[in-house]
Amino acid sequence: MSARTALPILPIEVVELALDYLGDDVRSLVACCLVCRRWSSRARYNVFKRVRLDPVRIAPFFAAIGRDPTLAMFTRELAIAMDRSMPVTLPTHVQIPNLRTLRLLSVDLRQKGSLESVSHVAHSAKELGVFDCLFATRWDLVRFVQRLPHLEHLSVQDAAWALPNAQRAEQLVEGLPALRSIEILGSNSTSPLTSLIVSAFLAVVPNGLASLSVLKLNLHRKHLPALLSNLTSMTGHLRKLELIVFDERIIQFGEVTELLLPPPIFAKLSHFKLDVRVIYDRPFGSGEREGPSTWIVPLLVSLSAEALRRFEFIVHLCHFRGGPDLRYFDWRGIAGALGSARFPSLKLVTVVARASPMYPVAGKSATWEEFVREQMGDIERQGIKLRVSV
Repeated sequence: MSARTALPILPIEVVELALDYLGDDVRSLVACCLVCRRWSSRARYNVFKRVRLDPVRIAPFFAAIGRDPTLAMFTRELAIAMDRSMPVTLPTHVQIPNLRTLRLLSVDLRQKGSLESVSHVAHSAKELGVFDCLFATRWDLVRFVQRLPHLEHLSVQDAAWALPNAQRAEQLVEGLPALRSIEILGSNSTSPLTSLIVSAFLAVVPNGLASLSVLKLNLHRKHLPALLSNLTSMTGHLRKLELIVFDERIIQFGEVTELLLPPPIFAKLSHFKLDVRVIYDRPFGSGEREGPSTWIVPLLVSLSAEALRRFEFIVHLCHFRGGPDLRYFDWRGIAGALGSARFPSLKLVTVVARASPMYPVAGKSATWEEFVREQMGDIERQGIKLRVSV
């Protein structure tokens, strides 16, 4: 028997598992494409399954698809990373029919041709990530999303536009019936970016976000009233709401945060997460300034969610001169608002406080956990489970 026929032949399933194990090792996968036909198909699938393009790789990638259109069938994730120095324009004669995830990083999308070409290529995308991208106006971002009819998940971080005060030039008549979750985050906490983008998306036809159930936003405390005003049109179907709120200035004694009247009613909201980032560079003086919780209790009182079962309250204390002190939060007021008739289905309240270093605990309590639990004792007496971590 020759040495050639004596070699064992591995089942193709084992070979495919080995090729899948190579992951993003493109060089090894390309070498495997040349071994035999049995290996080539799976190796090429892994080469084109997750593709990351930069200004140098865009042309070769689409040239390869042009020579062999079957390669476009393999791509599930596409990332386009630029540096805002040049607009991106993709070939309009090519589509990636099985694309599920599109990520745009530092891409200049101010030109109309850029938006049209990218949306044409990624027409089937279900997940879109927009990171540090530049648009002509905020309305262009909405139009871009509207061109992706299968889109279910949208994440926008640090988006910018060249004409921040531009008015809507045309009617946004198309809804977003498939969109299920939106995440809008920005590194500049004082910018009204979040409220502006949310208001732009809500400017679509009535009930244009009928399927939206998850919303995650970060914003400055002073933009809360405008945000809540925008949210009134989606309260009927929202199931999870996560707000990251930056509080970066001392509130003068007697200042009242005005919130919505009448309060928004969330019919299906079951999970509410409030993440507060407190950045105060001066200590609070007794009787002269109020603590950072002055707006939290009015916020909770202004909401109504009969289906709410889980509330998470995360506190990050930063840059406190003299050390951060949890006593400045109205824990009893928070507990009273959560235990009110506005949240009859509430079962679990989680409180997490993070600071470095933490101000020494004062009073009879040995730890801050005990202090917070003592202040919020009414929660547990109403049968609501309370978890505290400091």
